Amino acid sequence: MSDVVLYRFQPDAMNKETLKQLFIGGNRKNLLNKLTKEIEHAVENRTPRYYLIIGPRGVGKTHSLTMLYYNVKEQIENVLAIKLSEEEYSLYRVSDLLLRILGMIDKRERNLSDFEQMSDDEVVVAALDELKSRDKMIVLFLENLNQILGEQMSKKEVQRLRSIFQTENIFTVVTTAPLVFPQVSEHQEPFFNFFDIIYLKELTKAELKELVREIAVIENDEAFLSKMDVYGQKIDAVSVLTGGSPRMAMLLYDLMSKGKLVDVKKAFFKLLDENTPYYQDVFRLLSAEKRKVFDTLIAIGRPATPKEIAKRARLDGKSVNTQLKRLEKDGYVLSRRMGKRTRYEVRERLFRLWRELRRQPFAMQKLSILVEFLELWYSAEERKERFLELFVGLGEALDETRKSEASYWFLSLPGKYKKELIPRVVKEVYEVGEVKLLDELVYGDVELKAEADKAEITILFEKGKYGEILEMAEEMITVEENNASAWLLKGAALGSLGRDDEALEALSRSIELNPDDAAAWLIKGEVLRKLDKNEEALVAFSKSLELNPDDSYILYLKGLFHLKISLQEFKSNNYGNALTNLPYALDALDRFSISSKDREQAKEKRDEAIMGFLRSLIDTKNVEAVDMALESIGTNKEELKELFKSITTAVEIVKGKDVNKYYELQVEIREVVADIVKRLTGSEELLPEEYKG
Repeated sequence: MSDVVLYRFQPDAMNKETLKQLFIGGNRKNLLNKLTKEIEHAVENRTPRYYLIIGPRGVGKTHSLTMLYYNVKEQIENVLAIKLSEEEYSLYRVSDLLLRILGMIDKRERNLSDFEQMSDDEVVVAALDELKSRDKMIVLFLENLNQILGEQMSKKEVQRLRSIFQTENIFTVVTTAPLVFPQVSEHQEPFFNFFDIIYLKELTKAELKELVREIAVIENDEAFLSKMDVYGQKIDAVSVLTGGSPRMAMLLYDLMSKGKLVDVKKAFFKLLDENTPYYQDVFRLLSAEKRKVFDTLIAIGRPATPKEIAKRARLDGKSVNTQLKRLEKDGYVLSRRMGKRTRYEVRERLFRLWRELRRQPFAMQKLSILVEFLELWYSAEERKERFLELFVGLGEALDETRKSEASYWFLSLPGKYKKELIPRVVKEVYEVGEVKLLDELVYGDVELKAEADKAEITILFEKGKYGEILEMAEEMITVEENNASAWLLKGAALGSLGRDDEALEALSRSIELNPDDAAAWLIKGEVLRKLDKNEEALVAFSKSLELNPDDSYILYLKGLFHLKISLQEFKSNNYGNALTNLPYALDALDRFSISSKDREQAKEKRDEAIMGFLRSLIDTKNVEAVDMALESIGTNKEELKELFKSITTAVEIVKGKDVNKYYELQVEIREVVADIVKRLTGSEELLPEEYKG
């Protein structure tokens, strides 16, 4: 790697050769040459010029100003090129500025202590005399003029500065500001119409790609340079995210080349934090209606038509059009012709990011530009793989960096991937005790939040934390009394806590609010079953199945319920009802086994359910009932005959009192049949001798 240091936020700290290498863009180079020639002409003819370069933060104003400074200093004779620092916080008076210029001219030999005993007026006169005595034009490069004129100098001092510039022909001034500000745009201000205003344009896609290449060259990043052709389209896409800002392109280069997501995030947050006072001032400077239009455009988050902005802001369309044109003139927004319509967007992407973060709760703050970058630079499968690498085993290496990276990778995933992963995510965050991370991942996504809630509730049910679920449900009902899902959740929690009557009341309320919720009918059926309200339970199960015919679990529960009713009817000697319910049970369980994803496992569950029914029936010692049940099962499901052959044989032995049948069976089966016979008869009378005692 190269030893050259690239300063993302302080370009004038870099050496001239590096600055020249990174000075990209035909428009900028043409502007540099134009201004150099105009300043040269101004020096030769003693005709001062005054330039104000306007451009959003990070667009390259300091870089361009520094390049112009080098040109003037090296190419133009009989000139004093003075470049002040980017932040000149001590310039409150004209005298401060003049003394600062003198100090920059005579960095070593000039002693400014002579001025300490003078009055402010005397300092101005004496300093001007010294500067004029040099007999050279002073080309002053001054940044953030908006701060000096708007915040630091009083109106009186601003008027004085204007007077000096106008009457003394020793100054040519090149200054910058991020936006057109009142001190140069309003009629009553001293510097109204004083400066030649130049708008520094953003870089094009091709220029941004060239900038990225030059950064890689400076850093000797051979690996990245070797893939530039492959990365071409991706870099073009990423350039859209930067809004043509060189500073943002340099930040995103670190992601493109090194993948240092968290480092870049920290750099962005630091930059936005440092600019917060400035962005707040921008809003304060705007009139109420202009501020509303501007903030609405930021909130939309994409280029928008005046009609869209007016609708969102609930303002008159003509007023919005007027304010947008004023905002564009002052450098706040850009207009682009897209088809038949003109769309506006916020010019400074960093401003948009700052406002976006201010709208989010602190704990949820995420930079959309980083999420969008990941979406553009990596395929969906790559993003999923990277997320899982960071997320799986999160508890083993839990740190803020890993959590932060994992959250960005997750947020960059397509919706279907998020939905697929959310149950696993919920389970993991619960296991490692990082439930707050879940809030970050689903923030602002209503559909995903609902999926996460379902998964969270499932986990709480699995852990038996019914009290927590009940509290959650009651909080939801407090927020929205007619929330059917909340009443359903409350009913399920109460049912699990054994408070069945209360559960039934909550579930009935849920169904009243949403009669088409299959889950509510299902859970209500289970509660009714526990309360031995069999007919009502069966109605509830049937309704649930009607609403969700593809739900294999409901089929399984319905099958179990019909088996329960059949068993009860057999015990009561109501054979007709028993034999009516049994085929329903067999049909439901068979459909369950066919519709389930894992058919083999479902078949095992079906057979276990029927076997459990038969065992319970055997324990009643009602041979006739067992015989009728076996006949019904065999009639309805031929394939089950073999499964229950040992029970059939046991019934035949009991009915015919034929012990010799045992010896037609294999030894291992003979023991099973003997045990069934003993349970059926309650005695050892019909057992082979070897199984008695």
